[in-house]
Parts: sequence; structure tokens; C-alpha cells
Amino acid sequence: MSFPNFVGFAIDPTTSPKIPKNLYTGLFPGNSHYLLHLCDPLLLYDTVMIRSDYWTLKFLYSNFACEELEPLLNAERIKFFAVMCETSSAWPCLNVSIGSTSKDYLKCLHDSFLAISQNTKSHSYLRSDANKIVNQIEKYSVTKQAINIESCKILKNRLRDSFFEAFGDNISYYHEKGFLDGIGMILDIWSTGTLALHLDSELEFYFSKVVKVPEKIKNNLFSSGMTIIDEFNSIGNLPSLKEAILLEKLDSKDIFNIILSDESFKLREWIKKNYSPNLDVRDCYFKTLQKLPSKSSWLNWLRFGTTSTLSISLGFILSSSPALAALLGLSIGAADLAFGTQTTKKLFDSYHPKEWIGFIETKYQNSNN
Repeated sequence: MSFPNFVGFAIDPTTSPKIPKNLYTGLFPGNSHYLLHLCDPLLLYDTVMIRSDYWTLKFLYSNFACEELEPLLNAERIKFFAVMCETSSAWPCLNVSIGSTSKDYLKCLHDSFLAISQNTKSHSYLRSDANKIVNQIEKYSVTKQAINIESCKILKNRLRDSFFEAFGDNISYYHEKGFLDGIGMILDIWSTGTLALHLDSELEFYFSKVVKVPEKIKNNLFSSGMTIIDEFNSIGNLPSLKEAILLEKLDSKDIFNIILSDESFKLREWIKKNYSPNLDVRDCYFKTLQKLPSKSSWLNWLRFGTTSTLSISLGFILSSSPALAALLGLSIGAADLAFGTQTTKKLFDSYHPKEWIGFIETKYQNSNN
């Protein structure tokens, strides 16, 4: 599985974020809706590219103030890019073959945000004033984008034809527009030189059905890691930020601090190097124990019930099953006693996901004090 450093964020802010079934509560407290879209990509990728169209920015800045986003932007965990062509009907639009976020583009955004702020009857509101928002977007936008507008129009038409072939009459205008808007998002992302995509559930569904896509485009689209988030959330016994958000254990500031932490960076690097299908964090221990010399000799320790409170505690952290926890605790304790203190720790790389478990647990405890 490929883990690119940069990923384009092709998300309709109104689409419900994907939640693993075991975490779904039916409620999205506070400003968590957009944060639930963002948190997993920020854990997995070095930089998440967000399109600076009015609609997306309105959702972003109605959920977060400039001051909240500044640390993420300053660390280049988020970058903005402009709408390059009219494929998705997004606004404002550069509508050029080569360019960057221009003063005219920024003025359109400023005037729109100013109108929201001045409309006291509006239910929409922004957490920061128009000047601050536009200055932040200008400062943290990519400096150059390039796209062949005519080629984009041809591709859009071909994909639209494939879309209608796939769905026939069983489709509404809403779905057609959602699909075409999604194509526009993808083309705008590609204009930055970023080919990897993080798609929302609606777009994933459409593209899973549309099969008659030009081969070159299809290779880019379907090799870009669309299911990485799902696979990441399938890792067993790894604490999820989504759970913390849904249960309101941590607020957005805490989440952003976690995402910017050294522990988050180490987790990201470890997953890139060690991910395998159906990975369970406990498996990492068992695989390491299997590499120990003279396995039969240390297994004899289990027969005498040699263990330690620390090992059993670690087993409970890593497993929801008391039986597995005891077995794991005994195994680790036995191996350490047979071959010296912290033998298993020495055989691991410099980082192991157990550190993430302890880090997240500490954050939870601090937030409840």
C-alpha cells in the first residue's frame, strides 16, 4: 500500500464523515463534523491539501478560528490551493492554465466573507474576521498551479458519459452534480502536482461504479490509496482520535496538539513502514517474540506462571479480552525473565504503537482532571 506524503482532500463538507461501525454514535457534537473528516488524513499524511473555494472555506472557518488552524498551517500539515477551472462550478475561479492564488481571487473571498459577517440575520457565522481569513489563505497557499483546461473539459465529458452508462435513469440531478463537482475537486488537486486523493464516501461510491475511465486517469485515481483511511481504522487495538472526538473527550485544540506531536509523527512513520492487511497492534508483540532465540526454552517459563503486574497491565491495554491480556502479559514477562529485562523492547524498532496507546491514554486522563 502506498503512503504518499501529500494528499488532496476531495470532500464535500456537508457529506457525513465516515465512522467505523464500532464508534458510530449517531451524533456529531460541536464542530466535530469537519474535524472528523480531517483527523485521520492528518494522522496518516504529512500534508493535507484543501481547496480554497468559498463553500469549503465557509465550513472550515465557521468551525475553526484562524488561531486554531495557525499551528497546523505553520507546520505545513495543511496547505490551500485555488480552483483552477470551471469543471465543478466552484467559486471563485482562476480560470487560467498556469497561475497561483491571485489578488482578484482573494478579493472575491474577502468580499464574500465580509458579507457573511455583516449579515446579522444570517445563521452562518465565521470564527474570524474576513481580513484574518484571507491573509491566512494567501500566506499558506501553494505558489504555483498548472492545468490544461481543454483537456479537463474532455475528461469531464468522458467521465460524465461513463457515469450515466453506469447508473442509467436511476440517478438524480443531485447525484450528477455531486459526481461532476467531485471531478472538479480532483482536477484542481492534480493541478498542484498532488495525485493522491482522500475522497469522501459519496465520491468513493461513484468511482467504484464508473468503470469506463481512461486507463491513465484510472491508474492515477485508483492507485492513489482511496481506502487507506478504512484500512488504517481497521488496525486492531489502536486508539482512535475519532472516538475521542465523538465522545467529546478532547476538544479541537487537544486534537490538533496531538496531530502536531512527536508521537503522531512516529506513528505515521511506523505505519508507513510496517502496515500489513488486518494488522493488530498485539501481533507486533507476538511477531517479535517469535524472533527470540530458543523459543522453546522461554516458553517453559509460562508453565511456572512467571509474570509481573506490569506485563499483565500492558496486556490489558493492548487487548479488550482478559484471557488474551493475561496470555500476552505472561508471554512478555516470560521472555524478559528468560533473556533479560526489556528484551522484547530491544528487539523492536525505535518506535512501537504501544507508545501511541500510552500517549493517548495520558491525554484522556488529563482532559478529565
